[in-house]
Amino acid sequence: MIIFNDLEKAVNRVLAGISGQFLNQLAYFEKVNPTLENVTIYLFHLIGPELEKMQANLIRIEVGESPTRFYCISATE
Repeated sequence: MIIFNDLEKAVNRVLAGISGQFLNQLAYFEKVNPTLENVTIYLFHLIGPELEKMQANLIRIEVGESPTRFYCISATE
């Protein structure tokens, strides 16, 4: 069984590592343009392994930059 609070803490730990930083200054984005699509892929690859440590799988992530612009990816894509 996985406790939702534990999942939330894991995601928050990942986000805390990049919170308040300029995306262009993160190593991943030195060679990759920080578009909404690329940020979503980046977060998927950061959060996924953290959840796997808890025997959980990240199967979908949706990131938005405005109320009308979102990007979503699934593990099957």
